[in-house]
Amino acid sequence: MKTKEFNIATWNVRSMLQAGKMEEIADELKKCNIQITTLQKVRWPHDGWIKKKNYTLLYSGLKTAQDSLL
Repeated sequence: MKTKEFNIATWNVRSMLQAGKMEEIADELKKCNIQITTLQKVRWPHDGWIKKKNYTLLYSGLKTAQDSLL
């Protein structure tokens, strides 16, 4: 039986609204040999995914302005 080990982490990034923040986070995760992570407080609206050469980012944020009141 083949097995593969993954390093999993979680990170409160406080916001990903600054230019270059996604690449900065990707670089740090690579340095720490993290293959899977959850990011909190991304602060992006809606949901979707972004496919880059070395990683894929899945995100889910506020659907409407009303959600921010909850």
